[in-house]
Amino acid sequence: MRLTALLLALSVGLCAEGQKFKSKHKSKFYENILDFGSCGRHLFWKYEKGVLTIRGFGPMDNYASPYDAPYAPFARDVKQVVLSDSVTSIGANAFAQFTSLTDINIPRYVNRVGQRAFYSCTKLQSLPLPNFVDEIGDYSFYRCSSLSTYAIPPKVKKIPAGAFLGCSTITDVQLGNGVTSIASLAFAECKSLATVSIPASTTFIDKSAFSDCPSLESINVAGSNSYYTTPDGILFTKDKTNLMLYPSMKAGSSYSIPKGVKTISQGAFFAAKELNEVTFPEGVDSIGNGAFSHCQSLQKLMLYEQFEKFGTKVFSDCPNISEIHIESTGEAYALVDNVQMSIDKTTILNYPSVLKNEKYAIPDGVTTIAPKAFMGNKTLRTIVFPETVKTIGLGAFQGCSSLENVKLNEGLDSIGHGAFAECRSLRSIKMPQTVKMISHFAFFKCTQLRSVEFGEELDRIGQYAFASCKSLDNVKLSENVNTIGQYSFSDCESLSNFTPDDALDTIGNYAFQGCKSLKSFYLPEELTFLGMGVFESCTSLNSVELNLNIEALGPRLFYGCYSLDAIVIPATKPIEVVGQPLTGVNPKRVHIVVDSDFADLYKNHEFWGKYQIETFKVK
Repeated sequence: MRLTALLLALSVGLCAEGQKFKSKHKSKFYENILDFGSCGRHLFWKYEKGVLTIRGFGPMDNYASPYDAPYAPFARDVKQVVLSDSVTSIGANAFAQFTSLTDINIPRYVNRVGQRAFYSCTKLQSLPLPNFVDEIGDYSFYRCSSLSTYAIPPKVKKIPAGAFLGCSTITDVQLGNGVTSIASLAFAECKSLATVSIPASTTFIDKSAFSDCPSLESINVAGSNSYYTTPDGILFTKDKTNLMLYPSMKAGSSYSIPKGVKTISQGAFFAAKELNEVTFPEGVDSIGNGAFSHCQSLQKLMLYEQFEKFGTKVFSDCPNISEIHIESTGEAYALVDNVQMSIDKTTILNYPSVLKNEKYAIPDGVTTIAPKAFMGNKTLRTIVFPETVKTIGLGAFQGCSSLENVKLNEGLDSIGHGAFAECRSLRSIKMPQTVKMISHFAFFKCTQLRSVEFGEELDRIGQYAFASCKSLDNVKLSENVNTIGQYSFSDCESLSNFTPDDALDTIGNYAFQGCKSLKSFYLPEELTFLGMGVFESCTSLNSVELNLNIEALGPRLFYGCYSLDAIVIPATKPIEVVGQPLTGVNPKRVHIVVDSDFADLYKNHEFWGKYQIETFKVK
């Protein structure tokens, strides 16, 4: 009863003196600020001239954020914190962002330090935690960038997430017996950390616990630890199947990963400063994200075989890698910004689909894009070609569904089969003057492709080259094109205007099948034969003008051409038919327009006589 009465009197007294302690500090976030109050059931605080004093007994309150602490308006001004000897815990966010704090006493009976308790106390140099502490909260000392003197109490079992993240002046970590786990980012970005000692009791170390520690020389795990081992200062799982961390400042320019290792963890070799060459044994089949990132001295990798599971940005910011050798196949290649290239860097072998860039400029000096090099990439929107590229291989950009902008370079010689097939966002293409052939399936199912500009040297368009380009509406061939392959423009539903040149002498079977918007067509003089189904299902086709040299028409040539009204035939004798070129066309609708001198020959012909014959006079 006496203690309760005393506390009540103290509380009333503090309130009565409230008018005497009006704060001189003002903030738009706080009004009517007092420089005293409570911060626990039996704890009271007072701020005066850079000193925050907390008196009473028991645990401090926890706060959801630094701004919720009652003394938050003074946080940036506090240089010293004085705690009563009977304080038993430091609350969550209790002193977060006390950026001027240089001195604090931690009472001997404190048993817990809450989450983010000293978050960003950037001037705090020393923090002697008492032996009673058995719990440290997540990010409790985050970015305490001046902290160099500290001790982890022996009762602490778990080093939580981000506990010492960014404590850039810590040089040595010695974890006492009893520590069982080290959570994610626990000592990450400790820029001065050189050595780490881990006891036998530790059963879990997160793969990011010591990430981005550029001064780290070695990690030492107690030999009796049943879960981890550190031969030569390198962290492995006990069975040595997972290489977890290679210290950034470890001496030696080359390293051979031991046989039996199957996994290289995320960031395992991050910023290994002296490492020049790494040799992998047979059996490594997984390599984590950023495993070798920032290894700026790394030049050569000796792999037994390609990794089955290849993470993202594995070799990012490794500008000096010049050679990667695959022992099992004898292959060798270079890496440039994570892109696999030939050793001489003239051929792009593979652009990993995990890369998320929207634009990629092919490096100068590249002459060849290997087959399937970019196949299936979903994020690339723009590809820039240098003047040196000569060859684009089979399926090189097939299925790059976001690719919109492609500017092919002059000097390009060949575009391989299916090179841009299923690039569904590609809208236009300009063929270089130097390309002589568009290969089979080159732009197959480029459903947004609207316009194509052909180079003057082009002489051949391969099978299915533009098939199912449903937005393509206008095609004008250059004067040297002599061959259009089978199905080359089939199912181009928007194609309404097709202008061939006189050099065209071959149109393959079903070349314009399903071109529903095509209304008219005339044949250049060199064409002597129209094969099977060339205009099948061209439902808007109204008229076709043949030439003097046409000799034969193939089967199903005009099948399903329901709008066909006129076929103009300037030939001097009835054209030979193979099969039924006008199957599915109404004989009463179609007019066969022929030279008046040969009208009787057509009227008496077994095939042509079924249709209406009209005449004109060839001048």
